[in-house]
Amino acid sequence: MSRTDLPEIMAIENISFPTPWTEAMILREFETPHSVHRLAEREACVAGYMISWLTPPEAMIMSLAVHPQLRRQGIGRALLSDSLKFFHSTGIETVWLEVRLQNLAAQSLYQRFGFREAYRRRSYYQDTGEDAIVMVKKVSPT
Repeated sequence: MSRTDLPEIMAIENISFPTPWTEAMILREFETPHSVHRLAEREACVAGYMISWLTPPEAMIMSLAVHPQLRRQGIGRALLSDSLKFFHSTGIETVWLEVRLQNLAAQSLYQRFGFREAYRRRSYYQDTGEDAIVMVKKVSPT
């Protein structure tokens, strides 16, 4: 994932989220030392991406998005699997994320990888008043 991918990343970001990150926010991730990025491509185009923060012994999945036309083809699963392997190799013990209450597809994906609900943030999302589900997974360090 690099700055040259930014236009495609922003297109996916804007389609995928009711309150998308701004271009400045994504650019800041390229300069943040604890930010880790993963990119999935199909036919030389960005298919999806994942941004995480590593603050050992924990990691936080900040954003995971797949182009709507390419969803349910294993891209999100591959991004998540690759990232979890990386976390494991770097000694991360716990991975956190938050997901909208209504985003059942994402919740299902995370549950298949062993994430469990830790707690809820009531009325967390300002655009809809929707709850955030905070999920957690223990990762065995190497």
